[in-house]
Amino acid sequence: MDIQNHLDTYTKDENKSEKQKYLETINSANESIKNIFNVSESFQKELRNLIIHDSIENNQLSTRLKAAQNYFKPLLNEISKKIQHLITELELKKGVKQYIVELKDLNFQIYNKIIKLEKASVILEAVKENNNLTKDTFKNCNFILERTHRIEPFKRENIFKSKSNIEKVKENKIKTHEISYELYKTGCSIAEIAKERNLSVTTIETHLLKFVSDGKINISDFVSDEKSEEIIKVAKLLNTNTLKSIKEELGENYSYTEIKFALSHLQTT
Repeated sequence: MDIQNHLDTYTKDENKSEKQKYLETINSANESIKNIFNVSESFQKELRNLIIHDSIENNQLSTRLKAAQNYFKPLLNEISKKIQHLITELELKKGVKQYIVELKDLNFQIYNKIIKLEKASVILEAVKENNNLTKDTFKNCNFILERTHRIEPFKRENIFKSKSNIEKVKENKIKTHEISYELYKTGCSIAEIAKERNLSVTTIETHLLKFVSDGKINISDFVSDEKSEEIIKVAKLLNTNTLKSIKEELGENYSYTEIKFALSHLQTT
């Protein structure tokens, strides 16, 4: 986790920097994370030994993994709550927009650790049942949507407009389409991600289009093979990527969303 790198940025005098006033809070969070990391090393060693020496069907592995979740999740949630509380407090102040972005990045990293803990159990159960791992394996998004606090979505107004500050934020900031992708990988639908991030469905679709074109998301998650082939065929026939022209040719049985994803997939072929 990059909290130590974040701590290294607290270099100014407290009287000249609002950010510097919260050094003690972040130091406390860092110490908590160090303690969690030390305990996690022994847990990881134990789990590796169980994987190597015991059958996957052995309930001991499931039991120890569950114990790890019960131990680490409350601790990570507590740290995340403290950071979120700090963010809420800072949103009432002026001149701290970049600092808020940094804290949101940090909080999202903690949130990702919680997601990985949840996914580990889902994967283990799928392997035990000899089920293939697909997007539907992680269809239940309750562990995301049941959070007792909300990690606010990144917004453009949280970034200073000056060029130097924008460049600095870009280096540290988790890109918004990557956040949508991480949520999608956990099994969330587009509608669920949109609700969770307080964004429109169209925006989330745009985020995921990039990963379809990169080949990281299977086109069949959004469009049937038959429809995809027909859309690509018409696009090539008309020699255009214009949605309206392709839609008019295909008719009402094809949605604009299906056409967008099929055209995005075309970039990988």
